[in-house]
Amino acid sequence: MKRCNYCNREISSRSGPQCDKCIKNQAKYGTPTTCKYCKLPAAFVDQKCVHCAYSERKHGAPRECSHCKRRAAFKDNSRQGSLYCRPCAMKLGKETAGSKHTKKESSKTKHNKDKPSNLSQTKSFTSNALASIMPIIPKNGSSGTPTTSAMALIGVESPEEKIQQLREKNEDLQRQLVDTQKQLKEKQSRIVDLEAEQHRKDKEFREKNQQNQKLFDTTLQNLQDQIKQLNRELASKKR
Repeated sequence: MKRCNYCNREISSRSGPQCDKCIKNQAKYGTPTTCKYCKLPAAFVDQKCVHCAYSERKHGAPRECSHCKRRAAFKDNSRQGSLYCRPCAMKLGKETAGSKHTKKESSKTKHNKDKPSNLSQTKSFTSNALASIMPIIPKNGSSGTPTTSAMALIGVESPEEKIQQLREKNEDLQRQLVDTQKQLKEKQSRIVDLEAEQHRKDKEFREKNQQNQKLFDTTLQNLQDQIKQLNRELASKKR
C-alpha cells in the first residue's frame, strides 16, 4: 500500500500517484492548492480539502489539534477523547499499527525459541540425508558447488532459476503498470473530452436562448407599435 500525493489516503501500490477521487476532482477543478486547515495539498474548492469541508459543515469550525496544535481538528460530539486533525490521526494510527506489529513479531520470536529440540534433530536428519546424496551428484569444477542439474535433482532452485523468476515477475509488473497507466490516461482524456463537450453544449444553449429572447423582444415591440398605430387610426376615424 502507498498514499495519495494529495489527500494522503491509502491506495493500492499498483495505482498511480493520486487516488481516484483526487483524479476526478483535478479533472473537474484543476490542480489543488493547500488546505487552509490541515495543510494537505488537496484543496480543490474554497481552499479546503474534501474532508475538512465536510467536517466543517457537519461539526462546525475547526478546533486545536491535541498533537500538532494546528486548528484543524473537528469536534464530534458522539466521540470522547483527544481531538486530532486528519494528518495527525493517520500518523498516530500508523505508529500504533507498527507498534502492534513489533510486539507480535517479538512474541513470535519468543515462541520459536521455546520450541522443543526435536526441530534441530529434524534439521540434522535432513542435512545428513542431503550429505548422503551429494557425493553421487557431479560437482561444478574444483569449487565443490553443485551444478544446476544437480540442484534440480534434489528439488532445490538454482540462483539462475531464481533470477529468471524475478525477471519474469518484474516484467509482469512492468506490463501491469504500463497497462494501468494507459487506462488511467484514457479515462482522464475521456473525462476532459466529456467536460469540453458539456461546456460546448452549455454555450450553444445560452446563445440559442439569447437569440430566442431577442427575437421575442423584437416581435413584442413590433406588435405593440402596430397596436398603437391602429388605435391612432381608429381614433381619427371616430372624429
